Amino acid sequence: MSSSSETIPVIEMIDLYQLARVAQNCSVLVTAFFVYDWILCLGREYQYIWQSGMSWASRLLYLCTRCTYLLSVLLVLATIPPMSDNR
Repeated sequence: MSSSSETIPVIEMIDLYQLARVAQNCSVLVTAFFVYDWILCLGREYQYIWQSGMSWASRLLYLCTRCTYLLSVLLVLATIPPMSDNR
């Protein structure tokens, strides 16, 4: 009787672990895609933003909007604890 009651929490823990791994993998995937897109558009960004006659306030606003998402995702990825007992 006790073995069946112990298996339910173990199964729930495995399900939670799998969900956490999927969420972590999705975060890494989105971050990699964002960096890849940024690298592809770097030439155009330099041409249209940094060499144009835009004011420094506009450039700063562009930089803030461009970097905010990447910074938030990197902070989230940095705070995810490792999922193993090995230290």
